[in-house]
Amino acid sequence: MSALKLRIIPVNFEGGESGQARSEGNNAAWICRCGESIPLLGRCFPPNNPSETVCPVPKCGRRYIVQLGPGNRPYSVKEISPRSCALAEMNCVVSRSGDFFENIDMIRQSGFDGFVTISSLQKSNCREVPSDPGVYLVVRTEAAPPEFLNESIGGHFKGKTPTVLVSVLESKWVDDAVVLYIGKAGPDENRTLKTRLNEYMQFGQGTPIGHSGGRFIWQLGGSGNLLVCWKPTPNTDPRTVEKDLIQQFQAVYKKLPFANIYH
Repeated sequence: MSALKLRIIPVNFEGGESGQARSEGNNAAWICRCGESIPLLGRCFPPNNPSETVCPVPKCGRRYIVQLGPGNRPYSVKEISPRSCALAEMNCVVSRSGDFFENIDMIRQSGFDGFVTISSLQKSNCREVPSDPGVYLVVRTEAAPPEFLNESIGGHFKGKTPTVLVSVLESKWVDDAVVLYIGKAGPDENRTLKTRLNEYMQFGQGTPIGHSGGRFIWQLGGSGNLLVCWKPTPNTDPRTVEKDLIQQFQAVYKKLPFANIYH
């Protein structure tokens, strides 16, 4: 078996600067633009699924991906901008495995935090949720078939019932997915994850408040045991991240998440 050939490939930094990386097989090593002497390590697998590399130096945090070229070998390293980081981070995890939406551990790997039950958030008024713009997910931990309620426990905002026919819920259910709802908060300063999720939780307690998005959750038996996780996106419009996640969900299941009514 022949030894892998060591190659020199370019590193393309933000702003047009460039450097060099040493590449062997699917791996690459390079020096961050901040000047840290310990090389960063990254890799990429065919067809072009990179693992994101983050500089560990405090107050740096620059991010890079290794790009594949002919022969399924790295041809360059690219620094990715803060705006694309949030998307690239989740895209990498989703593209590496089709079961991202079926695996809570993979959701954690993509940077989501929290994983707190709905009942706990309702009791605490979302005290543990950050006051940042971002995206959030409602996920289930049990594989048992769902129990659909004939009547929603959600609030009647402006007198409008959130209840739908059970047949509608049955048609919306996605058997293999643990992700039931994808939501966003922001980018307005007063629409943070904390405020938005607190409104959502209040709606689920019957308060007539304007949060009809994700209302199908409140027509599930045992909704208080579902988990909510969140990911702040301070440098990225949360609407962009939410849209991207929903599109990736649709690409896998050919339909929207259970409680997402509109795209």
